[in-house]
Amino acid sequence: MRKGFTLIELLIVGVVSAITLLVIFSFFSFSYKKITSQDIMVRVYNQIIDAIEVINSDLLKAGYGIENPPNGCPTGNQNDTCPVDWISGVLVIKYVNYEKNNCDNATFKQNDNCSYEIRYYLNKENKLERRVIKGAVGNGFAAPLFDENLVELENFTAPANDTFHRVDYTIKGKIRLGVKSQ
Repeated sequence: MRKGFTLIELLIVGVVSAITLLVIFSFFSFSYKKITSQDIMVRVYNQIIDAIEVINSDLLKAGYGIENPPNGCPTGNQNDTCPVDWISGVLVIKYVNYEKNNCDNATFKQNDNCSYEIRYYLNKENKLERRVIKGAVGNGFAAPLFDENLVELENFTAPANDTFHRVDYTIKGKIRLGVKSQ
């Protein structure tokens, strides 16, 4: 009686092993792609939530320190007494930061260290930017609110509704899932 394996038995074991390894590799590859796409989606949703929180925080402060704001600010007209305005595709928000030192009783004034003017707009590359114009630390610095590798913005609108004294803003864009996770 001979001991050992025949060539056919070795070939069968090799084919079965190769198929098993291929299935295992395919499973892990699929799982990795799913995890990566989920990671990107979580990052995108976090950026969206962060952007909404920043804009809403500025809007909630709108009008702090502005004496006698008009009952209905004319949309599209730059007016220092209007706390919120929509001017040529730019959302302008004005307020006084009462949390800063020596700003307890301040009123909104041009070029005052307590007064803030924040502008939100789409720049030339369709990035939604937040620019601090007056008063705040980072004056003149524009910072995009979304990672351009993850979110492709198409439109930003924020016309004020003078009748209901509210601002409804819309950020429209696409999520880019074809990027590599960093």
